[in-house]
Amino acid sequence: MDSFLSSRYGGFCSSPTRLHHSRLRPNRQLLLLSLPLLSLVVTSPILAAPFQKATVVEMINGRQVYINSKPASRGQEAGRGSVIQTKNSSARLQFDQRAAGLMGRDSLIKLGAACFQLDRGKVVVNGKQKTCFGSSILAIDGTTYLIGREPDQSYTVDLLAGDARVSRAPASIDTLDADESTAGTGNQSDGDGPNILSTYPRVAPWVGATAGGFGSAYPSGGGSFTGGLSYFQPMAQSGAKQLLYTSASVGSSFQDIWGFSTEVGYRWLTPAIQSTNSAYLGYSGYGAPGCYTNMLNGGAQWERARWRLGASGGLKLNECSSSFNYAALNLSIPVGQINTRPAYFSISPYLLNGNIVSADLLESDTTPDSFPGLRLSLELPITPSLSVKGYGGADSVFGISAGGQFILRIPSSTKIIKDPNVPPVAPRTAAAGSLPIALASATTSLPTATAPQALLAFAAPAAAPTSDQPAGLFSPPAATTLGQGAAPIVIQQGQRGRFSPDGDLLSIEPISNREFLQLLITNFKGHAPLPESHRIARIAQQRGILSPQVAGVLGTDFLANASQSISATLDTPFSPLTQMPAGRFVCAATKKARMIGAEEAEKGQFDYSGGPAYFGKGSETSQGYPATYNKSDAFVFADAGVCRELNRLADQGYDVVEAEPI
Repeated sequence: MDSFLSSRYGGFCSSPTRLHHSRLRPNRQLLLLSLPLLSLVVTSPILAAPFQKATVVEMINGRQVYINSKPASRGQEAGRGSVIQTKNSSARLQFDQRAAGLMGRDSLIKLGAACFQLDRGKVVVNGKQKTCFGSSILAIDGTTYLIGREPDQSYTVDLLAGDARVSRAPASIDTLDADESTAGTGNQSDGDGPNILSTYPRVAPWVGATAGGFGSAYPSGGGSFTGGLSYFQPMAQSGAKQLLYTSASVGSSFQDIWGFSTEVGYRWLTPAIQSTNSAYLGYSGYGAPGCYTNMLNGGAQWERARWRLGASGGLKLNECSSSFNYAALNLSIPVGQINTRPAYFSISPYLLNGNIVSADLLESDTTPDSFPGLRLSLELPITPSLSVKGYGGADSVFGISAGGQFILRIPSSTKIIKDPNVPPVAPRTAAAGSLPIALASATTSLPTATAPQALLAFAAPAAAPTSDQPAGLFSPPAATTLGQGAAPIVIQQGQRGRFSPDGDLLSIEPISNREFLQLLITNFKGHAPLPESHRIARIAQQRGILSPQVAGVLGTDFLANASQSISATLDTPFSPLTQMPAGRFVCAATKKARMIGAEEAEKGQFDYSGGPAYFGKGSETSQGYPATYNKSDAFVFADAGVCRELNRLADQGYDVVEAEPI
């Protein structure tokens, strides 16, 4: 059998408070006296919550952030009357629980009871936080804007998301009457609304279906259909920059092989360099004829500017001859985008370890345990929920194979990424009593207000639903003088308002795409996403400026990655939904081959009983060559094509070996 197998297979080319009030005594007179006050509170507009504190959440590009001229530390709070200043660093602030702010470099603000006052630099504000400039107050109601102090001491207000209404409201930074606090806010105030931290976009659970198949190109023949179901469940999410999830998949090749896998993964964003980091650990099991394989899986991935680099692997936990260990690297390259979603070309070299075959076995006296493989794939995103992937690979188990699959994800809500900040798309209409000024091709100049104060209330009128869609064109109003009780002027999303040092409105003009792009990169870079960052990314997409850099700065790429299991973005070469690390066939010698082997044994060349013989780890009687009498030591292949190819290469024709299922 030794010489027979050696001569016959010499040309083989392998394939791969609660409150306790029991002691309290109600004061009936006090209660009666308080009823009118209670009625007044119920029937009056909601009063604005007073300013309490601003917290330094993070510092970017060093620690040159100061509170009252003293170095600030992360988590330090500043109260009313405090001055916060940055030099060569930038800072993220949390205004109570109603707004977040991004202070740019060389900026200075003073905290008052009604608002904060900008004396120098620029600040991005997301949420309900009033801003003062000169003797004016900006009352913000759930939008994102950038306020800046120009060299000539004038002010600019850039509307990045949401609309604004400008109206008269005398005030100072330390006092704000109730009537002033609600002017132009649509009966809403800073004390009315959710915690700003609860308004971040969130990834929704989803159920997925995968269908496809693969075929063997060399050796000829073999292949199978593949299909399966998967489930993705976020377990914890924080600030659109951290997500912990669990997922599970079950699939089948519909040829006596099926698999199940589950994993727990964690992704986190590093805002300073706009990178996404990921790691997962999981289990998988594969039911192949004769033995059920248990495997421990794991991997890690790093992504920046949509380039991905990672590693994954699977380790057998029991001794199944029909399975193998594997370790893989992955480089995923963005090669284009479809509707701003990146298409990826992935290169995944991997190593197989286990009872598998290679041509090298026929040229050496030892049996190696590990063999290389390579997988290439191209993934095209058709919609946020549907993608198509094609792949090909070569190794010692599957041979040279190619396949593809459709991947459909059905979220538990209308969208995979739920964003409470994105308003419904609706036609923009002018509100009664308002004077809308929309995007125009030239600056709209306005007469300077006669009074030294103005209130800019950011809230869309009730009769004018906001939308991320571009506004239509309107003619500027003939009279725009702002007086007490005058109708407000609307500043719309994508526009810039200019104000004098005293806070008088000078002009309103559109923000060009180039300016909008620069505003985003300059003021958001290095910071963790704001609650409305995802909405702003949608606006950038509609403007045609959602580049990979902008998507990274705003954190939208992180959300896209966080909505998928890490093993999927890693393009792991083996899984229940693609190819399974479990073989199905051994190559057994035919009856004719066994007879010839027995004849050679009679000549005294080697010992052979004429019993079954297989390709595999050598037994004692085969002197180390890849032949064995023990089927559990046989080399296992993904399909019968390997055995057919061995037979074709044998000198004795097509009756030397045959594929035998296991």
